[in-house]
Amino acid sequence: MEKDDETGKNLRMIDAREVVAILSMFDIDSVHTKASPTMAYSSKAKVLSLYLEDPEHYRKFVNVAPDIFDLYDAIETEFAEAYNGTGGRYGRKKYSGYKEGKVVGKSKFGQQDLQYKVPDGLLYPVVAAFRTLIVDNPSTGKYEWYNGEEPIAVWERCKADITSRVMSFAASIGDNPNTVGKDANIWDLAYMTVTLQK
Repeated sequence: MEKDDETGKNLRMIDAREVVAILSMFDIDSVHTKASPTMAYSSKAKVLSLYLEDPEHYRKFVNVAPDIFDLYDAIETEFAEAYNGTGGRYGRKKYSGYKEGKVVGKSKFGQQDLQYKVPDGLLYPVVAAFRTLIVDNPSTGKYEWYNGEEPIAVWERCKADITSRVMSFAASIGDNPNTVGKDANIWDLAYMTVTLQK
């Protein structure tokens, strides 16, 4: 693990497959995102393989990629509290890692302190739902946000609703985040929840 020259903090290496998988969920030109892009969760190696076939295609993300990773960080750090705000008790879930308000980890991209862990099986369908906000600008050939609105603003409007729906769905299928991440139904439900905010 390397240290940042300016801050002296440890830098965490992020798996390239994970970065490509997250971006691929927003690839509105790809066949695998026409329906639910569950492959981004269930087969990161396959998604990386698709990327390597045409890496130039990912230049389309230049205007939106930073926002996508900021969005991921916001969802990861706020998911549990958003759900708790609806009357839920996220800290009671085994996978939450909750330890009476102590720091149990760091967010994937922003390295912010986390009091709750949120498994990828819950995060990916929620993050991917925001692909409904991506549009392709024909004059630039680059992706942009629908009506120029940043996705975090939309997350703020729908986070209570979307986390509540995801957690209810998870409970209905045995509270197994891995099963949730592979189920196209929750990806579709999350997608529709965000679409209604456009």
